[in-house]
Amino acid sequence: MSIQPQNAERLIRLLVWIGGVTATAVGAWVTSKIRVYHDHKNAHHDDLKKKVLEPLRSDLKQHFGPLVSNQVTVLQVAHAAREFNPKAKVTQDPIEEGPVLLAAFPSAKVFGPVDDVLLEDARKNHHRQAIAQADKLVSSWAVLAGDYHRWAMRVANEILTASGLPAFPNRERVLRPYVMQFQLAVFVYKRLVQQPTSAIEISSADAYGLCIMNAGNHSAAVGTEAKMKELAELLDKLIAREEPQVRKFRETTAGLHEDYNKVIHGLDFAIASRRLRKRCDLVTFF
Repeated sequence: MSIQPQNAERLIRLLVWIGGVTATAVGAWVTSKIRVYHDHKNAHHDDLKKKVLEPLRSDLKQHFGPLVSNQVTVLQVAHAAREFNPKAKVTQDPIEEGPVLLAAFPSAKVFGPVDDVLLEDARKNHHRQAIAQADKLVSSWAVLAGDYHRWAMRVANEILTASGLPAFPNRERVLRPYVMQFQLAVFVYKRLVQQPTSAIEISSADAYGLCIMNAGNHSAAVGTEAKMKELAELLDKLIAREEPQVRKFRETTAGLHEDYNKVIHGLDFAIASRRLRKRCDLVTFF
């Protein structure tokens, strides 16, 4: 079947028109998709700032900043559960509570408020360097906190053994000899890192011949006057002997303080950034 020239020309014009309309429609569709993609990407950028970068920076400054700058104590004593007795009678409390020595490790307070999915996305895609620096800081602090805790436990055990006094608490309600070895280990730590402490004071003997050693707001030990003087001398010896080791801890802390400043600077830069530099699975193009 032959096509007349005039009809062929009309057919060509029709195909050209259809092609133009189709191209326009496809172009409009692609443009719309690109606009939606950028809108989603900008929203994702804002989510990363609000739910990851800003809370991470804020909590690092609140919880880690004072630690690495020696403004707060790394070691502290808390009253908590220490042991569970599975053979306790029903008339007995199976949980034994008492003083425990703790080292500050506030990673849960820093990463807890952060959105887990967005944090992983920032870690793998958009803010890898900033998050990697924060992860490294927290990991390095965990090592130092562990070193401090092991050191303080060793010092506390030496205080307990060398003093010849029973550990607090004494189960009898009357005033009996005891030593709070964890509190005194923290006292030694504070003296060595140059944090404020009160002077040790020893009271006069009471009617039973017992004196009280006061360390700040704590009655750190009870015993004879001779025992209290021996304990005070022991603390002086520990402070002198342990100074080189704690100096190394302080040097490590100073290095972590420099790392901390770099982490905060990196997060500041990431927060100020105006665009995401890499695509991810959370924002798709089509």
